[in-house]
Amino acid sequence: MPTTFNVRLIATAIVAVLVFGTGWTVRGVLAERDMADYQLRLQAQAADQRDLKTRVEAAQAQTTKESSQRVDQKEADRQVEVRYVDREVVKYREVYRDRACPLPDQWVHLVNCSFGVGNDCAMSGATAAGR
Repeated sequence: MPTTFNVRLIATAIVAVLVFGTGWTVRGVLAERDMADYQLRLQAQAADQRDLKTRVEAAQAQTTKESSQRVDQKEADRQVEVRYVDREVVKYREVYRDRACPLPDQWVHLVNCSFGVGNDCAMSGATAAGR
């Protein structure tokens, strides 16, 4: 019966090799399928990133354009506000101050002396002692 045992052993070995080979082949097919799915996902993510980058750049360009328009408008408004004066107009009154001022001369003289405006305001001895 040693031959029956050898045949059975050889048949079992062949079946084991076939099962192993089939499993190996199925594993390879599944791995290739998973790799193809992974590559498709990467391509989709890359396309999404390109789309996002395009949208962000467009938004930044729009923001820059609006900002530069605001700055240009403010500069134009500022240019309108700046006005240079070429000459100075001086108006003289023909009416003397004494006629225009209803206050008595003594009162004006006292006020001028109190502020030290007048040159003829000499302090008397009594006033100097009071200070």
